[in-house]
Amino acid sequence: MRRGICCASSSRDLVGDYGFDHGGPGTHTVDFWAKNAGIQRVLVTLGNHEDWGRIVTAQGAAEGVALRVSEAVWLLPRPFRFRLAGREVLSPGGASSVDKSYRTDGKDWFEEELITEAMEAAAVAGGRAVPEAQAILAGNPARVAS
Repeated sequence: MRRGICCASSSRDLVGDYGFDHGGPGTHTVDFWAKNAGIQRVLVTLGNHEDWGRIVTAQGAAEGVALRVSEAVWLLPRPFRFRLAGREVLSPGGASSVDKSYRTDGKDWFEEELITEAMEAAAVAGGRAVPEAQAILAGNPARVAS
């Protein structure tokens, strides 16, 4: 698991359901508003409603490091730890869609959204980032074997 250091006041974090990209407008709107607000980096912890087919392919070439996908937007790998305001933060990424029955596999639902046991083990091995992190990961009934 990678560790990084961030974040100046010119960074913002976004947790889950970024919506990348499903053939939509992509990151242009985020880049526009980030620039207008003086935000240089938007760090994204990906959620379950992402185009994981595209993300996994892109992250495969840069495994374990944050992936810059636009002027401001960075997708964090899973799991990823970094320091924010002097505290270590864990970005596990992914989730299980509770609305999977309404989604289409490979179009707006991807098995890659699930947190695997290997990801869980890597996150837990890094120690506590926040007191609840280990319990949340260990108690996730939707995790899949890797």
